[in-house]
Amino acid sequence: WHDLDKEMAASKGFGQALRRVVMWGSAAGLVYGTMRVMRGLFETMKQTEFAVAELAKVMTSSTTNFDQLRNSAVGMSKDFGVSLQDVLASMVTFAQMGLKQSEVVELTRTSIMATNVTELKATEATEALTSATKQFGSESLTSMNILDAWVGTARKHAVTSVDLATAMMRAGTAAKNAGVT
Repeated sequence: WHDLDKEMAASKGFGQALRRVVMWGSAAGLVYGTMRVMRGLFETMKQTEFAVAELAKVMTSSTTNFDQLRNSAVGMSKDFGVSLQDVLASMVTFAQMGLKQSEVVELTRTSIMATNVTELKATEATEALTSATKQFGSESLTSMNILDAWVGTARKHAVTSVDLATAMMRAGTAAKNAGVT
C-alpha cells in the first residue's frame, strides 16, 4: 500500500502542475492577444488619420468637412464589408481629380459597391471609374450608370466586369475622340 500512496501523491502533483501550466498559458494568451488587438487598433487609427491628411492636401478645407468624409468612409466600410483603408484610398484618388466632397463620396460609394457586385477589387474599381468619368464626364453618365452597364453586360454575355472595365479604360478615349458614345 505504501507504493500505491506514493503513486497517488505523484499523480496529484503532476495534475496540479499541468493545471498551473494551462492557467499560465491562458493568462499569457489573453495578455498578448489584447496587446496584439490594441496594436492593430492604433495602426488602423494611424492609417486613417494619414489618409484624412492626404485628403486635406488635395481638397479645399473651406468647402470640405473632413469629419464627415471620415464618417462616410467608416459607414461604407461597414455597409459593404470593405477595409477602411480601401475606402479611404478610393476617396483620395477621386479627391485628386479635383472633385467636390459630394462627388468624392458618390464615386467612392459606387467604387466600393462595385467590389461587391463585380469581380473588381477596390483599386481596380476606383481606377476604372476614374477613367470612365474622365472619358464620358459626369454630364453624360453617372457612376451608377457605368456600374449598372458593367454588371448588366457581364450578366448577358460571356464576359466579366473586369474585362469590361479594362476595355472601357483602354478604348474609351479613342471612342470619345471618334465621336462614339
